[in-house]
Amino acid sequence: MLDDPGLGGGIRTVADVLLEYLHSDHRDDSLLVKYGDQLGNRAVFKRLGYLLEHSGAGTTGLIEACLLRRSSSLAKLDPSVQGTGRILRHWGLQVNVALGAPGGEWPDRWAGRYRDEPSVTATVARRLSAWVAAFPTWMAMGRARV
Repeated sequence: MLDDPGLGGGIRTVADVLLEYLHSDHRDDSLLVKYGDQLGNRAVFKRLGYLLEHSGAGTTGLIEACLLRRSSSLAKLDPSVQGTGRILRHWGLQVNVALGAPGGEWPDRWAGRYRDEPSVTATVARRLSAWVAAFPTWMAMGRARV
């Protein structure tokens, strides 16, 4: 979904799913980086790193891994959305979709989310975890887009 945020309903939905995944028991930073490497699209790491910094949910090691893997070209945060936005040279990313200020409205939407209440995003995060587990098989079968 970080490769093509439009597949996941847009970058806001992708950000919600990512945040849910990062707070789940299924979180595996090294596996996330490994699959990002296998996709071969370094814009994935720009988007991932930006979302990690923006949400405050990232670890220094994961953010550093993203910084090391980013490309030098400019990418849009959500390529499926037309329009312009500010350019973050640090990430080589054009922020063409507003998520809210860091530590502001976006993370505030999660205030009560990490209790035992079910959510649609939690369901999507579980499905994402299943997809991450199946990814090596899809790569071997040539079904994943690289």
